Amino acid sequence: MTTDDDNRRRGGRLGRLGRLGRSGADDDLRRRVAELEEGMAECRRLNQRLSEVLDVMVEILVPAVDRDEDRLRAALERLDATR
Repeated sequence: MTTDDDNRRRGGRLGRLGRLGRSGADDDLRRRVAELEEGMAECRRLNQRLSEVLDVMVEILVPAVDRDEDRLRAALERLDATR
């Protein structure tokens, strides 16, 4: 039979959850959630930037005969706005 200490050492189901009752654990969880939220915000910004770069690339790669200059200009303006 395993003890709570064994579970914590092995990262078992009581690992971090078993420490919730301890002083400072709430602060640790809040800090970790804040870090995750910051990471998600950065991911969103990078995905938006990538999307705008792809829009510009598509417009540039379209043959000149079919290219919509207004659409290309708008895509470039959106790209500049995300710097």
